[in-house]
Amino acid sequence: MAGPVTRRRLLAAGVALATATLPGCLGHRTDREIEHDLSRRVLACLNEDDADGLEALFCEASRARPELRAEIARGMGFFEGRVDLSAGWREGGWSTVSGGGLYAEGGRVLERSVDPHVTGIVIDAGRRYKVVICYCDVGVDHPDWVGVSEIDVIATRPDRHNGEKCAIGQYVK
Repeated sequence: MAGPVTRRRLLAAGVALATATLPGCLGHRTDREIEHDLSRRVLACLNEDDADGLEALFCEASRARPELRAEIARGMGFFEGRVDLSAGWREGGWSTVSGGGLYAEGGRVLERSVDPHVTGIVIDAGRRYKVVICYCDVGVDHPDWVGVSEIDVIATRPDRHNGEKCAIGQYVK
């Protein structure tokens, strides 16, 4: 009797391990992984006034717009100061949530978007911001849409209401 029970447990453990690790092996990232990675990358570019790095995050369709470079420059000027990237998730630092969508047909993902919202950003100059990122992870019918299409940098007031907004890029769809 011990033999079949052990084999069942071993099979169940193997299936559980494969289920947990297979998506990572196939290169699929979770919404949460995309949310955290993209948020940190965008904030790092804004911190360092890295226009080239920020532009590289944008999708091909957005990079083809001649206005994008000017919008990036305006957005970097709007984001005055530096955010402590190590303060995220701790001691009142910034945090992220995301929305998005998934369109699949016949078990195949045709379109997937993840739209991180970075809130609670307080920069060294004391100003407060929220950053909203529109990101397409999969676009089978529109591969030129894969990447960031728009970043909204929004000044927030101490009462957490939105103030002035600076849009970088333009949402594609």
